[in-house]
Order: sequence, then structure tokens, then C-alpha cells
Amino acid sequence: MKILSPAKINLFLQVTGKRPDGYHELVTLMSPISLHDVMTFNFESPGISVRCDSDQVPDNEDNLAFKAASLFYHRLTMKRKDHPGPWGVSIFIEKHIPVAAGLGGGSSNAGRTVLPLNQQIGRPLSAAERYHMGRASGAVVPCFLQEMPAVATGIGECLEIYGGVEVWAVVVACPASP
Repeated sequence: MKILSPAKINLFLQVTGKRPDGYHELVTLMSPISLHDVMTFNFESPGISVRCDSDQVPDNEDNLAFKAASLFYHRLTMKRKDHPGPWGVSIFIEKHIPVAAGLGGGSSNAGRTVLPLNQQIGRPLSAAERYHMGRASGAVVPCFLQEMPAVATGIGECLEIYGGVEVWAVVVACPASP
């Protein structure tokens, strides 16, 4: 199964404070854009594995897509005690979103991982369960469980869908590192 994992831009961003845990409180309007990674899922593999065509992306449990898959299967095992698995997925990420560019590539990969896993097993987890799981994976991961602009507050995890964004052409530039 192949899916697209979109990048996002912040149409505005206001930092409203810093928390004791190091995260910043913010108000932002995040919107998905057409730039995307391509994710391929193979459900015939035992366990969880993630590979990427970029050497800047970890291929172990530090990968956010790996973490999201692990959380998904843990929650599924707790929910389906009568059928605890074994579950497994092999994920390949074809990277088009620049790494560490503020475009949410890793968070998008994590959020988009949950959707095909849930679909493959018959949609056992509700939207609320997927949201909480996404939130446990990373601050802005819940934004990628949908493909709509949203006002985000807190550390980016509190979302309110925002339908007032018009479609505009944007240019995203990410200069190469020295």
C-alpha cells in the first residue's frame, strides 16, 4: 500500500511562552501543502521496520513512523485481547520533504503511518484514539491525521479545523547546509 505524507507550512506563528519541559506554547495556523513523502507499507513482514532513501532519517526505533507503528500495535493489542497479533509492518519512506526544515516531515510520516495500519486491520481505533496516539508520538503529529488547515495551540497538539484558507501557490525554499 502506498500513501502520500504531506509537508505543512505555518501560515502564522506566535510563540506565547516557554514551558518548564522546554516546549514552547504557541498559536499557529498550519496548512498541508502539495510537497510530500511517499510511504510504502508491507503488512506481510514480522515486527516493525522502517527504511528510508535518505541517510538523514533514522531506520530504527528513533524514527517517528516506527514509534507511531509501535504505539498503534500496543494500543491494538490492549484493545483486542482476544486477537493479540502478531502484528507487523515494513515501511519504506521515499523522502521529498527536506529533513529538519520545519515542514513537519517526520511528524507527517508518523501521523500518516496510523491511517493505513488502522485501515488494514478493519479500522478498530476511533478518531479520538488515533488523535491521542498521534499526540503521544509528537507535538504536531495529530495535524497529519487529517489533511485540512488547523489552528494549533498548546505545543501544537490542540487542533481546531480551520476552513477559511484559500488555495494559493507557494514557493518553499530550503537552502542546502554548508
